[in-house]
Amino acid sequence: MTESAILPVLSACVLEILPDVAPVEITPENSLLNLGLNSLERTEVIMATLDELELRIPLTAFSKAENIGGILAVIASHGA
Repeated sequence: MTESAILPVLSACVLEILPDVAPVEITPENSLLNLGLNSLERTEVIMATLDELELRIPLTAFSKAENIGGILAVIASHGA
């Protein structure tokens, strides 16, 4: 699965937690922090995305992801 195919799944998970975010703001260049998600919410988004994709990736794999693009890259590199 490509990063562009993963983005809509991640976007849906963001919007479940933070429905006031404009979908156009959920871009690879933006970060979950900039969207207004706290650390717990960011973890919830990643976990929900992984659940939707039926993947198991350790959360530590996302520690260096500085933006949404980084999260997408981690997921794609683990065989999504």
